[in-house]
Amino acid sequence: MNKALTSMIATLLIFLAGVVSAADVSDKVTEPQATPAVVEPVPAAGEKNNTPEKTETVKAPAADKAVEPITGAFGIQLGTHFEPSMVAKVLSKQEHIYSGQGGTKLKGSLLRIEPSKPDERFQQYSIKTTGEGIIYAIQGDYQYKAESDEARPDEAKPKGSGKGAGKPGNRQPANAMQSSCKAAVKTLAGELESRYGKPRGQGWDGLWYTFRQFSDTSNKGLKLYGHRCRTGMYSIIYIDEKAQRGVLPGKAGAPPVANTPDLK
Repeated sequence: MNKALTSMIATLLIFLAGVVSAADVSDKVTEPQATPAVVEPVPAAGEKNNTPEKTETVKAPAADKAVEPITGAFGIQLGTHFEPSMVAKVLSKQEHIYSGQGGTKLKGSLLRIEPSKPDERFQQYSIKTTGEGIIYAIQGDYQYKAESDEARPDEAKPKGSGKGAGKPGNRQPANAMQSSCKAAVKTLAGELESRYGKPRGQGWDGLWYTFRQFSDTSNKGLKLYGHRCRTGMYSIIYIDEKAQRGVLPGKAGAPPVANTPDLK
């Protein structure tokens, strides 16, 4: 019995000594410490995230230039009753036959005038009115003149003599005149497009352009003609088609009221 007890006591002492030794070793060992990570707060659902974001600057497209309405030209208004005070001078007046509603032939007036607001790109001006005196067309013309041999210096006159002498020289001024006329028409067309928008019709050779503006109560437009540039002439015509057909301003399709004397 004493031997067994002695053996148990010895075993217990050895176990306790091992536990104390292990504890001492653990106290001396320094374990590596992890650096705590920085955690960004996550916004709750529905909460606004105030974190600034990179934004790209987007330029808004430039607004298109507003199209001007076609109302008239040279200080003269389409669709109004003509009064001599509207122009600087009336040069002449004559009867004019024009087509009204349904193609009927109507009588109006053609007046050659000096406008109150002339344009240096035109030389001659005229207006057309209905029988009631309503202005339905305004026209401006420019005429280039071919340079004659007599007006040219001697050194520029065609050389040679005989039946065919001078023909190439005589054609050159006419060609220059036509080129100047065509260039003027194209420049005018560009200006009109910037004001009234794209033309609704255009000649294949660029020698005529049609601009038109429609509404329930208005049908105005203008035509730029350069097809006579071979003779050195171009023209512009502003027209109010409803006034020409006899439609009252502000009423679509309404015929004009006849001027009747007051009955007493």
